[in-house]
Amino acid sequence: MEVDPWGVVVRHGRWYLLCWSHTWSHTWSHTRNARRVLRVDRVASVDVLEETFTPPAGLDPVETLEEHFADGCKYQVEVVIDAPADTVAEWLPRNLGRREPIDAHTTRLVATTDEPDWYAEQLTVIKAPFRIVGPRELREAAEAVGRRLLGAAGAGRPSPGKQPPPTADGPVPRSGRVLRSPGRFLRPASSAVPWPAGRKRPGSGR
Repeated sequence: MEVDPWGVVVRHGRWYLLCWSHTWSHTWSHTRNARRVLRVDRVASVDVLEETFTPPAGLDPVETLEEHFADGCKYQVEVVIDAPADTVAEWLPRNLGRREPIDAHTTRLVATTDEPDWYAEQLTVIKAPFRIVGPRELREAAEAVGRRLLGAAGAGRPSPGKQPPPTADGPVPRSGRVLRSPGRFLRPASSAVPWPAGRKRPGSGR
């Protein structure tokens, strides 16, 4: 294989060569003249040629590698986000897809995934309105995530007419405030319950 080596990137403990391939190969979808990513530990030998090359202007090897790994899966993802590309970059890592500015206030996220359920969960970090253009599997997965979140929020809300659970300090009164005395709780002052005859009031000495 004859390549133009653009850069070497370390990702998750592995070294990758980002390059441009000039070689036709059945292992590369019968194509040539295309961007490739090779694992350095699988390169058996290297011959340096006399020809020279010029890397693409403005090339960011790390960003290009992450975008490369975001492609090639089963489902083609397209999400339109109502936020600038720079802002979207603060929410989503590069390996979730390529960010394409539509205008100054809108960004298109393009990627592929084999796991729509997992990808839908990653989209929950977006802090702006967005629309899932496709695929259908991702839209359905996002609906399932939304139902789970709504169910979780509803489960923590007290039912109408139901009293709140007891606290660490004792039962929660229906009205008024809790009065404390050494070793016991008294009823709220507003409950106006008569004190049982024959029992001493705390601190009264009688």
